[in-house]
Amino acid sequence: MFYLGIVLALHTVLTITSTLLNTMLMIIMAQYTPESFRNYSLLLKLHASFDILISLCSLSTMLRAVPCGWATVYITYGPCSALSPDLCYYLYSTFLAANVVTFITVLVSIGARFWILRHGAITKSRIMGTQMFAFLPAICIVVKPSYS
Repeated sequence: MFYLGIVLALHTVLTITSTLLNTMLMIIMAQYTPESFRNYSLLLKLHASFDILISLCSLSTMLRAVPCGWATVYITYGPCSALSPDLCYYLYSTFLAANVVTFITVLVSIGARFWILRHGAITKSRIMGTQMFAFLPAICIVVKPSYS
């Protein structure tokens, strides 16, 4: 039980640190992004905002996965467990969906860099149009009725 306390304390410190650093990054990007970098900085802002969402969901659930044969048992130690198991499930689903979005945002970012190298610039509408594909699998994760 002693180790669990250490793990939960580290979990709390890391998620709060992540939230604060990503919030500072968002503030700095809002104030100091050069005009020539504005279109590409949309991807950075999206990534940072979903990182904040991931951190807040992780902090509220403090999920622990325990392998049990062919299944996995999920135990939450976060504040959501005091409110409702459904809330914990939805926060966990949001956590997974936000991770999918950040992964796809990295792929879109790589594609945008390639586009910029090839064509010199990229439009805001091209970035946002491509980024919309990141939300399709995320919506499927959140909406999927797998909770029983």
